[in-house]
Amino acid sequence: MKRYLLFQIALFVFIFSASHSIFAQNTASVSGVVKDASTGEILVGANVYFKGTSIGTTSDENGKYEIRNIPEGTYTFDVTYITFKDYEKEITIKSGDKLKFNIKLEYSGGIDLPDVVVTAQAKGQADAINRQLQAVSITNIVSSDRIQELPDANAAESLGRLPGVSVLRSGGEGSKVVIRGMSPKYNKVMIDGVEVASTGADDRSTNLAMISSYSLDGIEVVKSNTADLDGDFVGGMVNFKLKTAESGFHVDLIGQGSYNQLKSNFKNYLFVASISNRFLNDRLGVFAMINLESRIRSANERNVETWRVTQPGGDLGMPIQLWIAKLDLTDVDRVRKRKGGTLVVDYKLNNGFIAFKNFVSYGEDIVQNYNQRYDVDNKKIDFSTQDRNSDVITINNLLRYDQQFGAFNLGAYLSHSYSESKTPNDLTFYFTQTAASDAMQSIPGYNASLDPDDVMSYANFKEDATLSDQFIRSEDISKQRQYEAALDFEWDFSASKQFSGTIKLGGKYRHKTKSYDINRVYGILNPGSAGGRINDRIVKEFSHFEPYVENQTAPYSYIPYSAYINRDYDHGEFLKGKYGEMGPVANIPLMHQVADFVADSVDPTYIQFYHPDVPESHKDDYHGSEDLYAAYIMATLKITSIIDFIPGVRYEQNNTSYTGPHGNEQAAGINRDQYPYFDTTTIRQNGFFLPMIQMKIKPLSWLQIHLGYTQTLSRPSYNLLVPRRHIDKYTVYLNKYDLVPERSTNYDINISVHENHIGLFSMGFFAKNITDKIFYAPTKRILDHTEYGLEPELEGLNIVTQYNDSNNVKVRGMEVEWQSSFWYLPGALKGLVLNINYTLVFSEAQYPYSWLEVIPGGGWDPDVHIIHDTAYTDRLLDQPNHIWNVSLGYDYKGFSVRISMLYNTDIFSGNSMFWEERSYTADYMRFDLSLKQNLPVKGLQVFLNMNNITGTLDRTYQRSLSYPTYLEHYGMTFDLGMRWRL
Repeated sequence: MKRYLLFQIALFVFIFSASHSIFAQNTASVSGVVKDASTGEILVGANVYFKGTSIGTTSDENGKYEIRNIPEGTYTFDVTYITFKDYEKEITIKSGDKLKFNIKLEYSGGIDLPDVVVTAQAKGQADAINRQLQAVSITNIVSSDRIQELPDANAAESLGRLPGVSVLRSGGEGSKVVIRGMSPKYNKVMIDGVEVASTGADDRSTNLAMISSYSLDGIEVVKSNTADLDGDFVGGMVNFKLKTAESGFHVDLIGQGSYNQLKSNFKNYLFVASISNRFLNDRLGVFAMINLESRIRSANERNVETWRVTQPGGDLGMPIQLWIAKLDLTDVDRVRKRKGGTLVVDYKLNNGFIAFKNFVSYGEDIVQNYNQRYDVDNKKIDFSTQDRNSDVITINNLLRYDQQFGAFNLGAYLSHSYSESKTPNDLTFYFTQTAASDAMQSIPGYNASLDPDDVMSYANFKEDATLSDQFIRSEDISKQRQYEAALDFEWDFSASKQFSGTIKLGGKYRHKTKSYDINRVYGILNPGSAGGRINDRIVKEFSHFEPYVENQTAPYSYIPYSAYINRDYDHGEFLKGKYGEMGPVANIPLMHQVADFVADSVDPTYIQFYHPDVPESHKDDYHGSEDLYAAYIMATLKITSIIDFIPGVRYEQNNTSYTGPHGNEQAAGINRDQYPYFDTTTIRQNGFFLPMIQMKIKPLSWLQIHLGYTQTLSRPSYNLLVPRRHIDKYTVYLNKYDLVPERSTNYDINISVHENHIGLFSMGFFAKNITDKIFYAPTKRILDHTEYGLEPELEGLNIVTQYNDSNNVKVRGMEVEWQSSFWYLPGALKGLVLNINYTLVFSEAQYPYSWLEVIPGGGWDPDVHIIHDTAYTDRLLDQPNHIWNVSLGYDYKGFSVRISMLYNTDIFSGNSMFWEERSYTADYMRFDLSLKQNLPVKGLQVFLNMNNITGTLDRTYQRSLSYPTYLEHYGMTFDLGMRWRL
């Protein structure tokens, strides 16, 4: 491998040296702008080249192109753009010529049908097709026109319409994406080519719901890398491109109201306002946007907790039975509020630009969880009410500079990214109806024939026999801040008409800090001595509280659930009325009043009824930093008009320093008010060479074959790099903080057929071989403390840790896509636009598990303990096998409509050493509808979006059960609004 890399670098140096002398000789150039002849709009991704040669380029984001270092001669100048008529012109080039051609392409439909103009959806589709074909790497595109014409609810939903992408949702709203079967932590999220800070405390994934579609000028999903891009993703890299100012003064105002079917509520709104203009002869551009949004994202949830029962005389190789242990019904009342802004200022230089791009988003989740648990184990009923407000803020700032100096291009940027996720006041009150009150005495208990739908029929709920038990209050905050600087150099060369290209090299430095802190307290409100004493005080403080006295045996107060109940709350038809009347919920303002009173009433003599949960407040805290140093070199070698060969190599070194606790909960008091611990800091470093090779072969004008070989990696989640060690009564939790990144060798082949009538039809195949996959090791008994570097006294406890697996994980797949507009059909049918794609993914991963064999000793001999390590094979978590996306759009004059269908088969959602316990989601299908109509007032539009029209539920099953263990119902939503665009 080292010899190969040295040879590759030597090849680049040779090419650079050979081409350097050519730069001074071939000074001729051709430049201009490519536009739509009928509308005057710029066309991005047009193929501009000299026919039969290797010399050419593509039009950039401003429709501009420039071909430099052209050898003398006579050429056929050709400009092509899918769905538009080709442009050809014969020109003669002499040394020193600076020719300029502004090209206006005619829409294909105008050749024989003069009344045809490109429609809004067709233009967006054509833009995506051309960008996709011209991309150096294997890439899928969501165009700006498609985003702006009929926007999706958020950026995640827009991505979900691309091949190879499935969406993870919360409350029916897309939040994260799975690309080619790889979980969100394996994907990278960028804004204008700069990494976005992760929004969670644990892994490196980002919540995409924070990104407003209206601020975007397109989305790219890179699936096969090149050396000039970050190498730390295995699934795909998502790059969101912010809008910049167009020529002229523009105002865009959007006002929207929404309806939520689940809550029968119209109190949703969206307001977006943007303004842009260009000054100083279009050199200076300013684009500014603000957005305000409030949406109900409530859900009804049913969750079944099962109990594993091994067959009599069975072992790990024998079937097991799963019986119902607990049934949870949760009414999630959730409102998501977001506000954000975008400011982009750019200045066009003579041969370059300077841009300052800023994006900020603030989101607030206001959540009340009303839960009732039917405890089959203990034959009792529990209630809880949780009030949880969480905030997420993301900030991105980017200063980018790009300048052309003849055949030499310099690019540089400085960036800042920040994210903060916090829950400032999470309060949950718990209430219980004990078995002694005949809560569920008649239920059959562990019984394989018990169905979750029948559990409630055994319940004997008594409001006044349900007593306050405890409350828990917590706050947590996760922060990430990063600074990044990069410098890129690029040279164009043209050795001859049949051999030209570019040499590119550059480097990057990124400094990142990450931290997480949680604090938790709890109050005991049950009728014991501690809880009873505080209950006496609560009864005196709150006049309407009356203690429960029936069968009271302690000298202190029992406070019944009825004292806390909110009589005005309405559950509606929970899970479509299937479970009848839901039980009462607690009054949330009253909960906060009681919790504040308890906190203010702490008596040092009786502190046990309210105190910090010291272990929970420290064991997961951490802070640390990462420094990334990266460098690359690559070439784009054009050999005739047929072959583009793009070899490259990237080196990335990551230095980390993280601090975390070593704590022992065994020393905690009965009320968890002690936790001896000390902080430990570990420093680690690793570096990798990542070769990247792409090749595009165009044997025919309508056929393109794209091949890719890349090596990429996925760094461990933040919480795994922390040197954490936590010991409780039975288990040692030990972080294997010296984990190495997972490595993936990726192979891609993509075959594309493109033509004005066909549009784009492509078929791609991909394979990934992942080494050093990070798994949580199965829970084991510590038989030899030296194996884990632990103290002798910890032998006999269980241990939970992680490791890099030596077995390869295999991922294989196929993506098929067809994008076409039907401009050639007669009459009104010419407005049809079709997008359809299908993805097949399958994978094999070895999931480890262990079991303990105990061989009884004979006589005075001790028992012999043997741990058996083995593994089972299944697919990767979060991976569906099949994904279908179909959307059919139609434009007629000022009217646009799009109906879309999303379907994916079951997703592997939970692993277990027992086959029967492994969980999978059900197949998922949903339909969405978008409508838009221009009104007689210039620039005024009315639109309607209907999402999840069929009210599809999310379902999760365990292998051996016929009923779903998890259900989530969030219903249909529709948005009605108006837009004014000038």
